[in-house]
Amino acid sequence: MASTVKLAGVEAKRLELHLCTLELAAPAPHILASRVVGMGSLEMVQNVIEFGDALIADAGSIQIFHDFSEVSGYRAEARRVLVDWGVQNPDAIECTHVLFRSKIVAMGVSMATRLLGEQLTGYSKYPQFDAARAAAARR
Repeated sequence: MASTVKLAGVEAKRLELHLCTLELAAPAPHILASRVVGMGSLEMVQNVIEFGDALIADAGSIQIFHDFSEVSGYRAEARRVLVDWGVQNPDAIECTHVLFRSKIVAMGVSMATRLLGEQLTGYSKYPQFDAARAAAARR
């Protein structure tokens, strides 16, 4: 079921998925903002990729901001598919920023950094994450 909420100061699409709630928004034409509550799943990742591919088609390249601060864990396949999308689209995905609290998500970000390098930045605090998103919006 889909509904709308606010995310990053704009209207977002909210999806109630099997393992999580996913919110997706484009606060600027080149920015994908997501917020996830629950368990990261392949279904969630597929929705993020579909949304991101549509933004890339319009903007050429995007910056991604995932608020995973309420993610308790994730399915390994979900992490693999999301990281593969970044690896396969280095020119289209300028950078990915991930906010997290969970040690499991922190470990996943650390593992993904090995493949994505400087394309991926992790944050454990909102102010730094929000500042990076605000700077990207001013671009």
